[in-house]
Amino acid sequence: MTAKQSHDLADSAQSDGGTDRQRVYNSVNRIINVLNEEMSNLSVGGAIDIDEYSRRKGQQFIELNRIISSARLSDADHHALRGKLVELKRTAEANAANLRSHMLAVEEVVEIFQKAVEREKSDGTYSRGGYGSRWS
Repeated sequence: MTAKQSHDLADSAQSDGGTDRQRVYNSVNRIINVLNEEMSNLSVGGAIDIDEYSRRKGQQFIELNRIISSARLSDADHHALRGKLVELKRTAEANAANLRSHMLAVEEVVEIFQKAVEREKSDGTYSRGGYGSRWS
């Protein structure tokens, strides 16, 4: 869906006075905004509150589910919302890939630290020959 189509959909739904279509549209937009915000914050680096983003995303998806469950959508509404839902799917997939990438990076850093700690622990002090054998 192009930006113009998206804008037109929002305009047509708003002219209906807050229809079920508009409620779904707005809910999907809120989810997309949270996903994009998280991806943006991850891209600049630094610490982010993953738990807070998980909570917000979960809350928004629950809200979308409730809205859709109670909505009375016509075939025209379904057709009009299809592009927005495709956008949500793509954004969610990009967000998941971004999170996987960051998690892999974190795992690599943890592995580097673990190896460094293991090297420090095995400095030969407690090796087979014992401490004294290092100085003999």
